[in-house]
Amino acid sequence: KEPAQQRVDEHVALRAERRGGRERRAIGPYPARHPVGVAFDAHRERNGERVHVQARIRVGHVLGRRHVLIVEDSEDDMLLMLRELRQGGYTLDYLRVDTAPAMQAALDRQPWDIVIADYSLPAFSGPEALKLLQSQGLDLPFIIVSGTIGEETAVAAMKAGAHDFLSKGKLARLLPAVERELRDAEERRKRRNAELALQAATTEKQQLEAQFLRVQRLESLGTLASGIAHDFNNILTPILAAAQIIPLRMPNLD
Repeated sequence: KEPAQQRVDEHVALRAERRGGRERRAIGPYPARHPVGVAFDAHRERNGERVHVQARIRVGHVLGRRHVLIVEDSEDDMLLMLRELRQGGYTLDYLRVDTAPAMQAALDRQPWDIVIADYSLPAFSGPEALKLLQSQGLDLPFIIVSGTIGEETAVAAMKAGAHDFLSKGKLARLLPAVERELRDAEERRKRRNAELALQAATTEKQQLEAQFLRVQRLESLGTLASGIAHDFNNILTPILAAAQIIPLRMPNLD
């Protein structure tokens, strides 16, 4: 048993002893850092009667459901990584791929929260997976977890766009790395949304200003046309009046 799980079991036994009863574990054990804790369903005897007991001990915290795309040819290595994340409180929807077509199909099928990739695979590689992800224009955390990567290679991968790299022998670093990169990705998403909102507001303001200028120009043209019509009317009025009076005063004018 893991130390934390053992402490939970000891706690259950201690509570049973303090109550003077006998409790039997019927459900569990769950991982020591299960998102909602450790639950058990038991029976104990009280004053000679069999009593049903339900209890739940909180030993962890909920970090939410995450969609994890894993580029890995070893199922055992994948299970070890999933174990670390689940013990950290994550509920996981995951898919393992080990070729470029499979990864492309996975990216087309649904959105993902994070990509965890081995550096070297028989028919694929971490750098190739990173390039494929970047070609889709997706800003997802990309973490390399490998047992064969060297420092220079890791630095090159980071320069190419990988967010972090870990050794498979140090999977204890996986959970904090995932938490950090998911948090950073969320901050980047918020910044992008704010920039898009600002850009949309700026565009709308520019459109309103342009529309206002067009209205002003139309009003100016209307005012000018009205003034010109008034001036022509002032000129034409006496001419038309004279044209009407002349035939009356000179009836024989041909």
